[in-house]
Amino acid sequence: MDVKLNEEVGYKIRFDDRTSEKTILKYLTDGMLFSEYMSDPLLSKYSVFILDEAHERTLINDILFGVIKQIMENRQDLKLVVMSATLEAEKFYSYFNEAPLIDIPGRLHKVDIIYEGQFKSNYVQRAIDKTINIHVSESPGHILVFLTGEEEIEDACLKIEQKIQQEQNKNNNIPDAVVIPFYSQQHPDIQQKVFDAPPTQKRNHMQPVRKIVVATNIAESSLTIPGIKYVIDPGFNVKPISQASAQQRAGRAGRTNPGKCYRLYSETQYSNLDISTAPEILRSNLGFVILQLCRIGVKDLEKFKFIDQPTNEAIQNAVLELKTLGALNDDGVLTDVGKLMNKFPLDPQMALVLISAPRFGCSSECATIIAMLNVPNCFMRPRGQKDKQNTNTTKPSTLDDKSDHITLLNVFREWQNTENRHKENWCKDNFINSNVMINAEDVRNELLRIMNRHQLQVNSLDFNSLTYYQSIIRALSAGFFMQAAYLQTKGNYLTVRDNYLVSFHRST
Repeated sequence: MDVKLNEEVGYKIRFDDRTSEKTILKYLTDGMLFSEYMSDPLLSKYSVFILDEAHERTLINDILFGVIKQIMENRQDLKLVVMSATLEAEKFYSYFNEAPLIDIPGRLHKVDIIYEGQFKSNYVQRAIDKTINIHVSESPGHILVFLTGEEEIEDACLKIEQKIQQEQNKNNNIPDAVVIPFYSQQHPDIQQKVFDAPPTQKRNHMQPVRKIVVATNIAESSLTIPGIKYVIDPGFNVKPISQASAQQRAGRAGRTNPGKCYRLYSETQYSNLDISTAPEILRSNLGFVILQLCRIGVKDLEKFKFIDQPTNEAIQNAVLELKTLGALNDDGVLTDVGKLMNKFPLDPQMALVLISAPRFGCSSECATIIAMLNVPNCFMRPRGQKDKQNTNTTKPSTLDDKSDHITLLNVFREWQNTENRHKENWCKDNFINSNVMINAEDVRNELLRIMNRHQLQVNSLDFNSLTYYQSIIRALSAGFFMQAAYLQTKGNYLTVRDNYLVSFHRST
C-alpha cells in the first residue's frame, strides 16, 4: 500500500500498539481483539474481520469464533472472512450458518510423494541419511528437513555438515552446501539466512551451492522459503502429525518449482494419521478459557457455542481448579481475585503469582520470572553440544541448581545490570538470545504497569537478605501449589493433588 506504519496500516500485539486514528487496516492478535471486545462488546469500530490461519485453533481463537458469531446476530452490517490453507471447511460452513465457501486453488508445481519405510525412533538419523543421499545424487535445488525441536535440529545440522565434508573428501565433484537451522527461538539474523541466497560455490563452479534448511513446523505454513525442491518429512511434531500437516509440508517443495517430498513412513501409516490436528480446546487445560468466559458474563459454560465442544468433564475440572485457586466462588461467580487475574494477559496460575507476590515483598522479582516464562527460551545452545552438562553455557553466577525460575531471574538481573553498550556482547558470551531479553523486559514493564494500575504493591527484596530466595519460592508456590509433588522412598514423585506419577523434564 506504500504507506507508513502507524498511519493507514498498523498492528497491535501484546505490549506493542502501532496504530493511530488514521489506521484503516489493522493487524492484531486474537488476544488483543478479545481485549477490545471487553470494552466494546459489539466491536463497533470494525466493519470487516479477516481471521487468517484459522486452522491453528488456539484457545482464545476458539472463544473469539463464539464471540463473533454472537456479535453477527446483532450486527447485520458486520462481515467476516475466515481463511486457512488447511481448513475443515464443512465444519466452519455449518458453524457460521452455511456461509459461502470460496476455494482458491494454490499455484503449486507438481510434487512427487515418495513413501519410505515405517515410523521409527531413529527418524533423525534417517532424515540425515536421506539429506546426504539427495545432496550427493539429486539435481540442484534446496532441501527442507522437518524435525521436532531445537536440540534435534542443531545436532542434525552439525552431522549433515560433517557428513557432507566426508563425502567431499572422497569426491571433489560434490557441491558445497550451506546448512541452516530454523526454529522460533533463534536470533532474527540467523532466521534471515533461510531466505537469503546461498553463497557462491567454492569447490565446483558447475553446480550452485545447495541450501539445506532443518526446521520445526515453523516452516510448515505461512511462509515460503525460495528454491525448496526437496522436502524430507519424518512425520513428527513431537508426536505424529496430521494428514493436513503432511500436505502442508509436501507443498513447501512445489512453491517455486516441481519438487519431491520424501515421507519417512508408509502410505498406510499416512492414511491412518488424523485428518487434522485436534484443536487446542480439546487437549488443553480449560482454566484460562473458563476464566475468560466468566469475564464476558457467560452464565451456562456448557452451552457456549464452541466450534468443537469440550466435554462437560473437562469444563467442570477447570471450574474446580479455578475455585481452588480462589478465582471463582462456590456458585461459579468471579471473585475479586478472579477479576484481578483477568487484568493480566496470563494463565490463571501466573496471574495469581503476581497477585500474591506483594505480601512476600517480591513483586519485582516475580514480574521478572513471569516475563521470562512468557517469552521464548532465552538460552541458545552452541551447535554440537548435545549433553546437558555441555549445554549449561551460562555463567555459574546465574545458575541455580535448585530452581529454573531463580536461574531465569539471575540471567535477567545480570543482563539488566550490564551497560547497554555491552549487552549484546554479554549475550553472545553467555549464549543468550538478546532479542528475547529485550522482549522479556517489555513484558515485565507491562506487567508492572498492570500491577500499579490495579493497586498491587510493587516491591522488591534486598538481594543480600537471608530470605531472598525463600520469599520468591513462596510467592511462586502461591500460584502453582497444585503442581506440587512429593518424593517417595523409591525416588519417584507423586503430585499432591491427584497422586499422578511425575518426573523432572529433561531440560530442567
